[in-house]
Amino acid sequence: MKSYDNHGNLCNEINTCFVDGKVITTNTSYSNYGEQKVQFQTIGVRDLKTGKVSSQTVFGGKLLP
Repeated sequence: MKSYDNHGNLCNEINTCFVDGKVITTNTSYSNYGEQKVQFQTIGVRDLKTGKVSSQTVFGGKLLP
């Protein structure tokens, strides 16, 4: 799912996928002042069998699309 501001610029993007019994969710936030660039990306992984959740935040770049 993508969110846009009033000028049509991409602000936020959320992606979810299911891989090998795990749910991977990425939340990417963009800065639109001047040139568009990634502010941060948060990656959350949930194991469907155990329910264990882990997350990681990367500032200034992306690890996953």
